Amino acid sequence: LQHLNIEYRINQSRTMSMLSFLFLYFPAIVVVTVLSVAFLRLAYMMFRPRIISHEEQQTARNVRTMDQQAVQNTRTTTVVFAGSFNPPHHGHISLLDHLSSKYGEVIVVIGMNPNKRYDVSPHFRATLVRKMVAQNFNSGVSGNHRATIRVEVVTGLIWRYAMSQNAKSMYRGIRTWKQDGPSEQNLLNQNTLWPLILGPLKWPLPTTFLEGAPKYRRISSTLIRNLCIEAKERGTEPDLEEFMPASITELVKNAYAKT
Repeated sequence: LQHLNIEYRINQSRTMSMLSFLFLYFPAIVVVTVLSVAFLRLAYMMFRPRIISHEEQQTARNVRTMDQQAVQNTRTTTVVFAGSFNPPHHGHISLLDHLSSKYGEVIVVIGMNPNKRYDVSPHFRATLVRKMVAQNFNSGVSGNHRATIRVEVVTGLIWRYAMSQNAKSMYRGIRTWKQDGPSEQNLLNQNTLWPLILGPLKWPLPTTFLEGAPKYRRISSTLIRNLCIEAKERGTEPDLEEFMPASITELVKNAYAKT
């Protein structure tokens, strides 16, 4: 009996020591676990970017057409579509078409550095986008849902502006990740890490990349600018009708191909 009593006391002592250890170190264990999970989520956001192909966009639209509840769930959602739009073109329209059919409000954001000199100002580019939107997007056409689209020029950090507007997500337009991914990765890292480093201390908004329609993947703002530069050197007008809506063609020619 004495042997059993001693063994019982030893086991009781071990149990109390384990409980004391858990009691003392449980908060630290919880903190380490939470930080580890957060780190893994951040790493996943940065190194496994969310990319929606054109085919997936079309499938999602067909699903929303049949599922009115899905439409209702996103009609009050605000998202930010950020880019330079230097200049805007049909590829941008295609992506706006997808976003405007899904969400309640789409804020097209053009960033501006007040200390930088631009050949074509962000405010003029915003005017081009507004004209393009006015021509191509009319709320309620054929009974289809269309978001409110507004265009803003933003100085400062775009992710911080998106948070101030209660946006739920940020979007970027790309041709394909293979073509544009390397230049977009840095922006993705900033959108993911800087809210936690610079504040306000909030969980970063997700950044989603929309691939353009295959027929527009050869079009880029850089291509249009180069065509304008070549035309300017030749003393001619660039042929831009196939790249953008008629409502902005002459404005783009005047701004980007001044002779």
